[in-house]
Amino acid sequence: MRIAVIARSETTKQSIPAPIRARWMDCFAPLAMTAFVLVASATPAAAQNFSPPDVARLILNERGGVRDATGWGDDILAALADNKFQPSRENICSVIAIASQESGFNANPAVPGLGKIADKAVREKLGKIPIFGAKAYDMLDGMPDARHSFIKRVRAARTERDLDLAYRALVEYGAGKSSLDGLLQWGLLDKWIEEYNQISTVGSMQVSVAFALNNARGEHWRPITHAESNAVRDRLYTRAGGLYYGARQLLGYETGYDQKIFRFADYNAGRYSSRNAAFQAIVAKLSGHKVATDGDLLSYDKVGRARADVTNSETALRAL
Repeated sequence: MRIAVIARSETTKQSIPAPIRARWMDCFAPLAMTAFVLVASATPAAAQNFSPPDVARLILNERGGVRDATGWGDDILAALADNKFQPSRENICSVIAIASQESGFNANPAVPGLGKIADKAVREKLGKIPIFGAKAYDMLDGMPDARHSFIKRVRAARTERDLDLAYRALVEYGAGKSSLDGLLQWGLLDKWIEEYNQISTVGSMQVSVAFALNNARGEHWRPITHAESNAVRDRLYTRAGGLYYGARQLLGYETGYDQKIFRFADYNAGRYSSRNAAFQAIVAKLSGHKVATDGDLLSYDKVGRARADVTNSETALRAL
């Protein structure tokens, strides 16, 4: 459930200096890289034509006990083919590494104690509203009826999808009660709705929902409807859909990186964050200003829109 991050800047094909290992690289990328190396080393370099059982063996080499490994292998190959990516050992192993790291090969992974955590978060958020906060919580615990209330759905949630569906049901219920149903169904409220949906990364590869929705919008000449937005989210919770969008997020852009670890770091922090971190390190050195090598040259809101705020990176650049 990370905050969604989208592409930061234009594609570059220039080689880059090795980026500073920021916190997100220290934590995630080495783990994914370790998985990638272990998986890749399990197959001879000359082998290039992979079948689902071949991919299944790579999966089980990375994580023993995966259920229906052959089915996962079939969907990984389909995800690469549908995205028009080469079914190379490197690409296959990269997808395996991310799926293993993010979910342990579970299309809709359960989160221990999720319902209790989410219920507490709702209470705390509503508790910040003077006078009406407690009443709002009680109202949610009685709508649409006491036996099947939104709060009871939150408490019973085991997966991110459970919370997502509870939120969507609340939105549709509220829209119907306030005569906004037409605006909702035409997708005219979706950007606002997405901004407040806390389930921002989902599925076996924890794909950014904002990334998947932007891809869907690019496939239509018109704004997508609310039902189409929900269909994208629903697809992300499937094995095939999570792998399709995950492979696209990981591999679907050109870089000048000479090591896979930088692409793995980008997967969590946002496209080109590794390159941007290297740029920030150079700017800090030349300007003498302290610049966080976090890969964000601009400031962004929750859904990835650039803000007008002047960042430390911009301040340091102006000092050159």
